[in-house]
Amino acid sequence: MKYNIEKINGIAEKLAEIIEEAIAEADPSEIKIGAVEMALRESLREIGEKALVRFLENADKEWEGVSKIECTCGGKLKYQRQRVATIWSVFGKVKYERAYYAGCQCREGQAPLDEKYGLVPGEVTAGLADLVGLSGIDKAFEEGQKWLQSFLLFEVSENTIRAETEDLGAIQKQMDDALVKAMQDETELQKRERDQKQAPECLYGSIDAAKVRIEPQDELEKALEGRENWRDLKIVCWYYIYVADTHQEKIHANFEI
Repeated sequence: MKYNIEKINGIAEKLAEIIEEAIAEADPSEIKIGAVEMALRESLREIGEKALVRFLENADKEWEGVSKIECTCGGKLKYQRQRVATIWSVFGKVKYERAYYAGCQCREGQAPLDEKYGLVPGEVTAGLADLVGLSGIDKAFEEGQKWLQSFLLFEVSENTIRAETEDLGAIQKQMDDALVKAMQDETELQKRERDQKQAPECLYGSIDAAKVRIEPQDELEKALEGRENWRDLKIVCWYYIYVADTHQEKIHANFEI
C-alpha cells in the first residue's frame, strides 16, 4: 500500500499537539520520554480503532440503496437494516454498522461487507489472529497474555489465545497434509521436477550447536533446587553464492533447524 506522506505528516502534527496539551499541566521535570511514548502509543491505538470503524462504514456504502443481493443458495436476500457487529482487531474491540440482508428461503442472513473483508462478528480479525497465534506458539498462554497486553495495550483472554493457536496449528496441519499428498503424487512430482530451478554450482553448509535449558517435568526434579536439564540445539545453515548481472556477489541463505 502507498500512503500520502503529506497527510501523514499533518496527522503527526495534530497528534503531537494533543500530547502536548495532555501533559501541559504536569510538572515538566516529571515527564520522561517513556511516558510520552506510551501516551503516543495509546493515542495511536484509539485513532486506529476509530479509523477502522470509519473505513468499514464508508466501505459499506457500496451497498447503499441495494434492496436485494444474491444468496449462496441461489435465492435472493432482502435488505433488512443497518446492523451492529463487534470484532476484535489489533486496535482492540471495534463496533461498526453495516447493511444486513435476510429473508431467503434458506433462512440464512448475510452482511456483504463482512463477506468482502473476511470479518466474523464476535471473532478476532486476521491481523490479530496472527499475533495471538504466534504468541501461543512461542509462550505459555498465561505468559503470552501478559506479553500481548504490553504490546497491544489491551487484554486478550487465555481462551482466545488457545483457540487461535489451535486454529493456526490446524491450518499448518492441513498444509503439511497437502504437501505430503503432493509428494506422493507422481504427476505432481514430475511437475516439480520440470519446474525446478537450476541447482547452484556450489552449495555451502555449516553446522553448529548450542546448549538450551529445559525445565524439568517431574515434580520431584522441580523441587530439587538447582536441578536443571540441558539439551543440544542443532543448527544447520545452507547457502549458495551467485554472481548477478552487476557482477556483484550476493548471498542467499536458507536456515533450517
